[in-house]
Amino acid sequence: MRRTVLLALPVVAGVALAAFGPATQVRAAAPDVSHVDRTLGYRCQFPSGEAPVDLRITADVPVTAAVGEPVAPATAGVTVSLTGPALTDLTGAGAASASAVVRLEAAVTQQGTAATATWSGARTDPVPVPAGENPVLALDVPLETPPPVVAGAAGEVSVAAGGLTVVLTGYAADGTVTEPPSIEVSCALAPDQDTGLAVITVSDVDTPGTPAPPAPPGAVVVGPGAAKRPAVASPRVEIPPDCHAIDPPPDHAAIARYCANVTGYANVAKLGAAVLQPLGIVNIGPTNFYACNPAPTRCQQANLLANRGGQPVLPESTSSFLPFGFVPTQAKMQLTQVGLGFADIKLNLTDPTGVTNSATVTGNFTARLYEATVNGVPLDLGPNCHTAVPIEIELHGKPPTYLLTGGGPLNGTATIPPFTGCGVTEDLDPLITGLVSGGGNFVKLTQGSICTLTGSNNGCPPEEPIPET
Repeated sequence: MRRTVLLALPVVAGVALAAFGPATQVRAAAPDVSHVDRTLGYRCQFPSGEAPVDLRITADVPVTAAVGEPVAPATAGVTVSLTGPALTDLTGAGAASASAVVRLEAAVTQQGTAATATWSGARTDPVPVPAGENPVLALDVPLETPPPVVAGAAGEVSVAAGGLTVVLTGYAADGTVTEPPSIEVSCALAPDQDTGLAVITVSDVDTPGTPAPPAPPGAVVVGPGAAKRPAVASPRVEIPPDCHAIDPPPDHAAIARYCANVTGYANVAKLGAAVLQPLGIVNIGPTNFYACNPAPTRCQQANLLANRGGQPVLPESTSSFLPFGFVPTQAKMQLTQVGLGFADIKLNLTDPTGVTNSATVTGNFTARLYEATVNGVPLDLGPNCHTAVPIEIELHGKPPTYLLTGGGPLNGTATIPPFTGCGVTEDLDPLITGLVSGGGNFVKLTQGSICTLTGSNNGCPPEEPIPET
């Protein structure tokens, strides 16, 4: 997909970048590794109230690397331990066993820069809920390969634990899902703990002056030259002003409210070009997971609404293209959402193939073009050059690679409708429609992990994902 830009269609209903680099680009765990084995205490917000949860984290982390070299933990896993108070909601719903989806934020820092890596995984086979006076439910959860870490300079890179999200699913004694089937729990680290997990010592490249190779997609980059963020010593609580709590779809229980950053690319088939939509906030009103067919599939739905300055719009983009292959043309474009977007998630943790898992995101947007130039000469499109009807977009993902909480990639195709209202001194509708409108435009959206607007504000501010091509 070429990155010439014209019309930013991809940012629709806003539901991560799944931050896992290709396995061939990540250095395998070698004998020179640090064997992480830490147990940390968290305070988690359950429906019945706050309760303590212990999290044991294990991983093999390389202790050395070179500047620009991607490295990643190997054999990473966590054990979530819930005691009596934390089991109240599961046992109260009649759960005899439980499974879990876990998302752990790891803070990666070097020389005053910081970024957040998402470590996530799922326990697919339910674990019996123990009985007795002081029961402890220990859920061992293997983690997917975490995103690779790339350092921009020599020196130490530290990795520390951050916020935690756990989705617990209960099963009755006969194997059916409880009602409610799932509990989504946001957790913050208990105070006065050493949250450090590992330190990687980064050396200069062997040949001075040799530029480091570009970081692989999805890598966590820190050090001089990386996008700077505030150091993360504890779960972040900064909530962007465009993050607003919106209502979920009716008919199903709901606890949390989210917001997330979205970005992405779309092809404009007629021009052989691709379009970048800058980062924008989408607010998410989700339901809890609930039982749906075929059993034991869990479903989740969400309403979705873009927001920028109180309006249902996404950030404008400046787009350049070459119609007819030689005429340099530029224009600004902004998408306005029409009505609520909608997300529909289906997840079956007992299906090892994942064939039954699906994520569908739909939304309608109008696109307005303005401030156009042709070969450097202004072309007055007027204030109301827009698609005559909304662009209907339907995108698809594959849980657990894509979930509302962890984000991830979504893709599909869209048809660009005809334009209307274009031109001041002459009717430019046929020109714009002829250049741009039509079907078969591939769209790939990338959502970052969520900022939870309720409870502990886990994950705030939301992750700024890198768009996938």
